[in-house]
Amino acid sequence: MTSELVIVGAGPAGMSAAIRAAQSGVQVTLLDEALLPGGQIYRQPPGAFRVRDPHALGADYAKGQALIGRLARHHPLIEHRPDTQVWGVFPPDGAEQPQRGPDAPAAELALLGDGRVSRLAARALIVAPGASERAVPFPGWTLPGVFTAGGVQILLKSQRVRPGERFLVAGTGPLLLVLANQLAKAGARVQAVLELSSLAATVRRQWPRLLSEPGLLLQGLGLHLGLRRAGIPYLERHTVVAARGDDQVREAVWMRVDADWNPLPGSERTVAVDAIAVGFGFVPNTELTRQAGARHRYDAARGGWVPETDEHLATSLPGIFAAGDGAGVRGSRTAELQGQLAAVGALRYLGRLSAAQAETEGALLRRRLRRLERFASAMAEMSLPRPGLARLAQPDTIVCRCEDVTAREIADCIGQGYHRLDSVKRITRAGMGFCQGRTCAPHIAALIAEKEAGAPEAAGWLRPRPPLRPVPLDAFASAEDEPAPRPPAGAAGR
Repeated sequence: MTSELVIVGAGPAGMSAAIRAAQSGVQVTLLDEALLPGGQIYRQPPGAFRVRDPHALGADYAKGQALIGRLARHHPLIEHRPDTQVWGVFPPDGAEQPQRGPDAPAAELALLGDGRVSRLAARALIVAPGASERAVPFPGWTLPGVFTAGGVQILLKSQRVRPGERFLVAGTGPLLLVLANQLAKAGARVQAVLELSSLAATVRRQWPRLLSEPGLLLQGLGLHLGLRRAGIPYLERHTVVAARGDDQVREAVWMRVDADWNPLPGSERTVAVDAIAVGFGFVPNTELTRQAGARHRYDAARGGWVPETDEHLATSLPGIFAAGDGAGVRGSRTAELQGQLAAVGALRYLGRLSAAQAETEGALLRRRLRRLERFASAMAEMSLPRPGLARLAQPDTIVCRCEDVTAREIADCIGQGYHRLDSVKRITRAGMGFCQGRTCAPHIAALIAEKEAGAPEAAGWLRPRPPLRPVPLDAFASAEDEPAPRPPAGAAGR
């Protein structure tokens, strides 16, 4: 099967791209792992749920409903395929990249949906897979009751489940404020919000850029006021350093930190909790663009490795575009505009827009993106990972949860001279499990950087191999009898 435009991810970027492309009469195939569109930020409750008080789900619920409504209005031109995994991306029929034009497929996708595998060729492809939460190992982080901030949000938003009574919220970034307010409205007792950075210091340094988006600034102030009204302590330059319990987390230990986020001796405090929500920022999901063979660069302020893109968000591969947090973490408002910009670039590539039309529309979108970029870069500076994060794990702390690899094993491997992620993977098996390193790789890269006094990008990346997600064997047995996709030539990564 061939589709004129395939979009991977039905979050803010993917939905906006699909809507814009459909407005120009393009038939769009929108692929997403979730059952409902919206992504993580606009995650919706199941259709069978009745939402009596939409405000209880937060402002994102209403925004998501509006965008999903616009998507539905273009339904005849948008084939939305929910519950569909993209487990590989390949050059079509082994075609060489430089020889491709708009009449030839840009890529071939391997899919898992309805219990069977299939292939879909895309004349143009927009990759908008979003981001994953940055995992930071610390003693006890594998105990039941320790969640990521996004994981707690999923339970609150999509299932109306409060996974605890007494919470500690810790990490860095605005998501902590959002979550703490949501938990308070859901009836939970939030013992404290621990922020690694200093918001006051960030405002002093970055106030001109923060004032570029006064609406977002006021929204942040409103979240702080919400904490005060709920009586929730907000402690800057603090972090959780341990979770304690037997079969369930019972206590959390926190400490003050210095400017590099190193815990300060003598500041330890213990509090009784039955749930801990941690959020240390996000890492772009770049497995698809890396597996396809697109060029990437390391940008710490955008979460790590990101695909190189031009003014229309085209990657180094003809006909393949990247948008949203998967192209660099910048939030939902930026993702929506980037989705539109990538759609404009794809329409031009497909010959549905002239170069002049694409440039006029693209220039307007880029102007709006530059304003958001000023604000987003200021907030990113506040949450940029510091060296102390890599030092929270103790020698016996599990770093790779899939393969039960400890910090000591990884440190020993690095000490023996293995200073690349792929080398550490071969020696310790870290990164060989279910998540293929999405959880542990950024932390291992930080450990390598600390040992070598270098930058995390020096560790390279783990080569993404198909299948990117586990695929049951019976899905292949029920597939049509067709040749398997050929792996991309020269996509070995770093």
